[in-house]
Formats: sequence, C-alpha cells, structure tokens
Amino acid sequence: MDQPGLMSTVPRELRELYYDVVVCPDLEASGTLRHESHSSSSRNLDRTNRVYKAALRIPKEIGPVMTYEEQRIATGEGPSEFFTPMISLGGTKKDLDRTRETYQILDAHISIRVLHLLPAKSSLEDIECELRVVRLVDEPVYEALSYTWGDDSHRRYILVNDQRFSVTSNLWAALRYLRHTSETRCLWVDAICINQQNITEKNFMVSQMHVIYHNSKRVIAWLGDPTMKSEHAFRFLAKYMSEGPPLGDDQKGWQAVVENSPPMRNVDLSTWDALLDIFGRPWWSRAWIVQEVTCSRAGWTLMCGSSELSGNHLSCILPRFFDALEESGVPPEAKTILDSAPFAVLRMAVSDQDQLGGVLVGNRRRKANEDKDKVYAFTNMVAPAITELRPNYEESTAEVYYQTAVQLIVKGDDLKVLSICENQDKDELESLTSIDGIPRKFVPGLPTWVPNWAQDRTSEELWGGYITDKVAYPFEATGWKAPVVKFHGSSLVASKGLLTIQAKKIATVTQLAPDPYGESVSDAIKDAFRLVANAPIIVPAGQNGADGVLRSFTLDRDAEGERTYEDIASEPAETTRSMHRAIIGRRFFRTKEGFVGLGPRKLKANDLVMLVPGCHVPIALRASVFVKDRKKVKCDSHLELEVCLGLGCAKNRLEFAKRWEVIGETYLHGVMNGELNSILESGLQEYVLAGTEEKVGARSVAITN
Repeated sequence: MDQPGLMSTVPRELRELYYDVVVCPDLEASGTLRHESHSSSSRNLDRTNRVYKAALRIPKEIGPVMTYEEQRIATGEGPSEFFTPMISLGGTKKDLDRTRETYQILDAHISIRVLHLLPAKSSLEDIECELRVVRLVDEPVYEALSYTWGDDSHRRYILVNDQRFSVTSNLWAALRYLRHTSETRCLWVDAICINQQNITEKNFMVSQMHVIYHNSKRVIAWLGDPTMKSEHAFRFLAKYMSEGPPLGDDQKGWQAVVENSPPMRNVDLSTWDALLDIFGRPWWSRAWIVQEVTCSRAGWTLMCGSSELSGNHLSCILPRFFDALEESGVPPEAKTILDSAPFAVLRMAVSDQDQLGGVLVGNRRRKANEDKDKVYAFTNMVAPAITELRPNYEESTAEVYYQTAVQLIVKGDDLKVLSICENQDKDELESLTSIDGIPRKFVPGLPTWVPNWAQDRTSEELWGGYITDKVAYPFEATGWKAPVVKFHGSSLVASKGLLTIQAKKIATVTQLAPDPYGESVSDAIKDAFRLVANAPIIVPAGQNGADGVLRSFTLDRDAEGERTYEDIASEPAETTRSMHRAIIGRRFFRTKEGFVGLGPRKLKANDLVMLVPGCHVPIALRASVFVKDRKKVKCDSHLELEVCLGLGCAKNRLEFAKRWEVIGETYLHGVMNGELNSILESGLQEYVLAGTEEKVGARSVAITN
C-alpha cells in the first residue's frame, strides 16, 4: 500500500509511475522467517519439441571464400604470391631446410595440403605420411579429422615427407587407427597440414577451415583410444540405431528418424556407465568441434578406436536418449555430463544462429588451447560471416576480444555486450578458485566493458539479450530504444579501450547483503530479510515487501525463463531451483531510492544502477579516477624542457579523468519489463567507460574529462 511519508524518499520522476512504497517486515523478529530447501526434481523438458521446433536442416551455407591474396589486400598487407616457410626464433638453417622439405609452398589460389597416410600391414610399424598440395577447385577427395590436441608434453614421432615430425600422443593414436593395411588414406589434419610456425599462413588457413571441412568427404570425430566401456557403448548405440528407421541424406529422412525412433527401454546402469565413458571425453567440450561438425556437407562420423557411428544419426536419436536418461537411476553428477555433452551436439546439428553474440554465449564454456580461439572458432558460424574478425594470432588476446566487442555493438546495433561482462580482477579470480577449485583465466589489459571469453561466467545470464529466442519471458528493461555510442579509436591501443555511452541513472546502491557464494539459498534469503527489515522498499503496485525480496531471488522467472514467478510460486521445488540459479555469483542489495534486487558479487555501496538504451537489463557502473595523460615538464632550475630531458631532471605531470567501470548486469525489481521506459525519452547523460588507462582509485584529484 502506498505510504505518503515514505514516498518522499523516491525521486520525483518515479512518483508518477505505478509503484507502491511498502515497509518490509522483520520476519526474523516475528519468527516467520523460514525457508525449506527442496531438492531440484528432474523435469521432462520435452527436448524434442524445444530443440526441433525449427525444421531440421542440411548444414547451412558456408561463409565467404577468400584467396590469400584477396585477404592480404583487404587487410592492407599487400599482395603476395605464396606462403614462405618460417621457423621460430633460434632455429638453425638446418631447421629451415627441414621445414621447406616438409611444407610445400602454397600458391595464392585456394590450395591446401592433404596428408596421405601410407598403409601398413601391422600397427607396430612406424607411421609414414606424405604432404601434397591440392586445389579445392579441383575437388580433391579427403576426410577431415576433428580431435583434441591433448597434452602437448606427451608427444610421439611420425614421418612426414621422410622427415621426423612431432605430434601429440592423441593424434598419433588417431593416425594409427585410421591407417589402412593396403590403401593410402587422404586426410586433412590441422596440426600437420598447416605450418603452425608460419603465423601468416596459420591466420589465413584458420579463416578458411569452414571451407576445408565443408568440402571434405566426411568429418571424423576422434574420441580417443578405446576401453571396454566405450566398446560396450558403441555396440549399444549401433544396435539401437539399427532397430529404428534408416537415416536418409536429406531433411525429410532426418525428421523421420527423429519422429519414428522407438523408445530406449531397460537401459541398465552398466550401459549408462559405458555411455558416460564416451560422452565424458574431452572432445565434446572443444570449441572447434562446433564449426567442424556443422560445416560438413557430407556428414560426420564418431570414432573411438576402430569403432564408428554416424554422428548425424546420433543427433537424431538423442531425444529418445534424453527420455531414457530422465527415467534412469543415474547419479546427478553423471547425469549432468550425459545430459550436456550430447545435447550440445544435437544443438550443433540443428541450430541456425545468425548472431555472433548468441554463438559465443552459447559456447562460452568450451575449451581451446589458445584463448583467441574462443572467438575465432565461431566467427564463420554466422551468416553473413563477420569478416572484420579474421584470425590474427599476432594480436594480443585483449585486442581480439576488444575487436569482438566492437563488432557485437556495431553489427547488433545494441549494447547487449555489457550484460555479459563480469568485472573480475586477477585477485578475485584467484579467490574464487581457492573456494571451489575451478581454474580461471585472467586476461590483462581488458576493458571492463569487453567480455573475457577465456573465462566462464560466475553467474548465469539474465534472461534476454543474446538468448532471447530461447526463453518465453526475456527481460526488456529499456524496450527497443537504440544505443548512442562513441568509439575512441580503431584499436585497443589507439582508443585506450575507451567507450562513450549514453545512459540514465535510476538508483544508487547503499546496502548489500553478505556475499552468498558457497551459502545455501535459505541462508541468503535470511540475510536479505535482515537487510531490509522495517525499511521502505519500492515494489510494483499490489505487491508487498516479501514479494520484493522473494521475486528478486528468483529473478521473477523459473530456471529456464519459460514461466513467471506467479506460475511457480506454489511449486517449492521449482522456486528453489530458480533461486539456486539466480544467486550464483550475485548478492542482494537495496538502493537509496528503495529498490531491491540482485547484482554482481563485486557490487559495492555508491555504485550506480543505470538504464542503458540498447541493453535489455540494468547495468551497474562505478566511478573511478584514471590517468588520462602523462606529460614531461621542466624542472624549477632550467628554462627549457629540452635541457631537462637531456639532463634527466624533467618532472612528470599527470592529468586525471573520471571513468566508469562496468560492474555487471543487475536485476532491479520492478524495472525489468520496461516499466521505466518513459524516463529514457530525455535526460540521458554521457558516461565514458574505462579502458586501459592506469587506475588511481577514487581519490580527490584534478580531473579533466
């Protein structure tokens, strides 16, 4: 109920909107604060309908094909007739000669090297290969290998063009099983067919990998050496596939398998254990497999030892796999692995993503040997391809991530990228690792408005943004208002990482509950009610104080974003599951104006909560002081600066500027569905988001903007 005495604390422009100011009761003092934890029950998510709501498809059109000469001209490097062999610093002339003998020169046309794996009568014989240059326009016949490089410290030798060549043990094992006894086998293997020491060649060939996989006879997904369990799993899946309709080579045939495959019945725990052996292998979490599998026009094959299965057929039977998994007695930890790995492959086979942001967010947890590949592995997965993000392994990871953020803003004409940023410094990442043991990566020199793709998110995304098409109730805090942005340069160095945006301040954080990281949901809710006990808070009309707290802890949605709080309020298990998802990496807070919500765990008092046109959720910003410029000035003893520079007695003069650090996306109760859109029509202010300048804190200094 509206209380006039409390309404005086609310900004004038908010008083005209549809809010009530209520006093949140002290539930702990009254003895009514009690929250029972319910285990998250398994739900049949009807994945068949959810994942296959769009028609199955043959792999989509691949991105643009550029010759090496066209790429060099487009990037300002000038034309070149061929790739020149190159060795690392410190290499001898003998090393260079050996490199030239192994790597034949590639001309400026679309040409690649194909590995001819020579036959052997016995698996004990040395692995011998030949590298040959072919042109894709001549339609060479080859198979493309998809695999994990594995531990780089465990290596074996093979012979390539009569030269000893070092490969990882996992690749060595793959070649041993792929080798025929009487026929040469033609393969494309990135670690061998690309001269990894020649960065120019590597840049170009990586940009064309989608073309290479698309034109292959088939893609072979190598899982690794076989075990008794993997053999059991392959036999089980092969038998099940044979009992259903055959897999055709078109969309109609795929759909028939999806719809008419029989249920998986009576799957015992030993079989689930065997399936865990293959679905728990590192290949499933690798970043590059998304492109390698989806770009194959001829299909892909899953291989473990000498056992093989059709990957396309596997994708089509997975709905039945999930149905059986839901009814099984598999332990939760194993069920998570069995659920996530094959489901990711299913998404790869049927998804049609046209936004790079959606692809990057959806695959953020995938692994790559190089942090830059967390972007490069997906740039050709969208149509049209973003040619501005061509691979360049000479660039720093920070530069690659900066350019990616710029393209997400420019191509999307929005600022959704701010919602996937988590302001985490090196010390904080190390602190989190000390708590849960999960390794984390810090990328130095990264502006706070640029996502760190090398690092998994601590919190789950607020619904909307790049995953809008996957939820029924996305957040739309700013509606469809277009962003106003200003870039300060064409590169991270030239711009100092600065970005100017326009935004509207709506709240100032004043109180925060303890960080609940590692706590139970029940304890976190108790802390929240203690924080706001007997305090005025703003809630949408008709709600009470408890609603403001509890709805914040569920983000006003279920755990999938498919139902609202009203839909799940009477389902304790679903409410608890939603709360578990919501509080990971977040903490409860109250603002000076009386709003409550969940914000990033790094949130502090005096941080501002902003509505940013172009971003679907409120963003928390923090004012800090940075060194804008450093200048040399003369000392007191000399008249000319040149004299001081020569004598080394020149003094430093620093210029400071206020910048704004992006702390992260914020759930602010009563604001998430566009309730405050009207105040964005005027009064927007410019905020310069911090970049790579030196931070000096928030002390009082002479500031120039």
